[in-house]
Amino acid sequence: MTLVEKLIDLLIDRRSLTASDVIRELKLDPKMRKDVLNAFEKAGRVLKKKGFRLLVAYPECRKCGFVLKNIGASKCPKCKSEWISEAVFMVE
Repeated sequence: MTLVEKLIDLLIDRRSLTASDVIRELKLDPKMRKDVLNAFEKAGRVLKKKGFRLLVAYPECRKCGFVLKNIGASKCPKCKSEWISEAVFMVE
C-alpha cells in the first residue's frame, strides 16, 4: 500500500488530520514531512475522483494571526515568528 493510499484510508476514517498526525499514525520518520505534504496533494485528486473533497485549513501564525498560504511554511512572512499552527486537512 502506498503512502497516498494509507493517507486516504486515514482521512476517510478520521475526517481531519495534520502532517504530524499522519507521521505519528503511520510511524514514519519525521524527516518525511515534505513527502507527507506532497501525498496530501495527490490524495486530494484521488478523493475527488471518489466523490469526496479535501479541504485545507491553512497554517496560521499564533503570534500575529496571519494566515499562510504555503502549507509547509515554518516562519511567518509578516512578523517572522516561528510559532505557526499546522495545516489541517479534512474530508467532506
